[in-house]
Amino acid sequence: MSAAAASKPTRPVDVIFVDDSVAVRRFLQATISQDKEFRIVCSFTNGKQIVDYLRTNPAPDVLVLDVEMPELDGRGAVAGIRELGCKVPIIMFSTLTKRGQATTLECIGSGANDYVAKPSTGDGNTKWSDMGADLLKKLRTYGRAQQQRTGMTAPRSRTGAPAEHRTVMPSAVRTVMPSTGRGPTPVAGMSPAVGAARTLTPATGALPKLSGLRAPAVPRELLAKPSAIQPAAGPAVPARPAQRPAAVRNAQGRPLIRPDVVLVASSMGGPDALPVFFSTLSQASVPICVVQHMPASLTEALKTRIERATSLPVRVADHNAVARPGEITLCPGWKHLTVRRDGAQVVCLVDDTPPVAGAKPAADKLFASAAQTFGPRALAIVLTGMGSDGLAGARQLVDAGAEVIVQDQKTSAAWGMPGGVVGAGLAAAVLPLNGLAEELRMRLSAIPGREEGAKGWREACRVERA
Repeated sequence: MSAAAASKPTRPVDVIFVDDSVAVRRFLQATISQDKEFRIVCSFTNGKQIVDYLRTNPAPDVLVLDVEMPELDGRGAVAGIRELGCKVPIIMFSTLTKRGQATTLECIGSGANDYVAKPSTGDGNTKWSDMGADLLKKLRTYGRAQQQRTGMTAPRSRTGAPAEHRTVMPSAVRTVMPSTGRGPTPVAGMSPAVGAARTLTPATGALPKLSGLRAPAVPRELLAKPSAIQPAAGPAVPARPAQRPAAVRNAQGRPLIRPDVVLVASSMGGPDALPVFFSTLSQASVPICVVQHMPASLTEALKTRIERATSLPVRVADHNAVARPGEITLCPGWKHLTVRRDGAQVVCLVDDTPPVAGAKPAADKLFASAAQTFGPRALAIVLTGMGSDGLAGARQLVDAGAEVIVQDQKTSAAWGMPGGVVGAGLAAAVLPLNGLAEELRMRLSAIPGREEGAKGWREACRVERA
């Protein structure tokens, strides 16, 4: 790096926080403002206010959001923000109770990135101080990454900043109370807002999201209708015929190869989609390895949620542990999972290396390891998710002779990950969420040599590779 580049000034990370507690807002104000690397734009007391604000104002670099709030809670606010197309990183501020973890998982499932555990009011200063340090670390990580993605790292000036990035800032941070309905008043040092709000471009990396500890027995509503979060328009996919033939060919017309390992990747919407997918899969003859973007502390919550929806055993991957046939192996949150072959066994490798293109766990890393080790004997399934994680790995799998099937746009909460695979011409089949388990069962029962009889069904479901 040149001396000029190294000395180039970087603007502070802009932060907005939302919490209905006066004491918590004061704590956040004091904690964040003491570090000159951050600048507090404004604060709010409920989720509706922040959603309304982001309709007409530029997003900050990172947002801190309470889980339980009046008028519109954390999950509703996250969903509303993502519906706006806003890709701002969201850190949930949640209690460590079971109920708090369950709700936080749901928020991650709706599009939040991470969370910080909120101490109880009776905890001592040490716990609050530790939490503050954890919060600043995550604000720095997500905020700087967002600046790089949006290209907004240079300091803002009162006259030179683009209109869409200007915000009204008074001499002190003021919180907007529900009774006033007035807009927020940000901090000093920024120029007045001018013009319309910017249209945010999708971030390159994928952002995580979660779901609760209490999984519905079988959330049938997800089988019947699309998510409330409607994705952007994408390539049209032919409707699936009513009946499936006894045998099928793959997208190149070759006989299907029964896989030795199945890889499942998801991000936004995954904590809701995964239980639905596995609820209709009663048995499997090979190991199933799952990567879901999420923080480490919510791994057990997601495991419990999946367990309550399926009869298949579910476990969290350990390093060098064998992934057993018929078992769901879940990658630990904020770790990476790869696989290798040891004779007839599939062995899991867990590591704590840096994120890949902003994602950790990264589907790209899991897919790449399977392509190298299993070649055409791997099968990948890409479920709902923001960003493009899994695309590079899907390309490696296809190049190795393996196949990738994806969830369709209509039943996806976000179609970034599956849509990217489709757009690159790498998808062998594009199916609704309730059709993926049937597709998997068919592939697991594939018999070499049974090459005829399914051309019509495959032609209707597949998307031709470019």
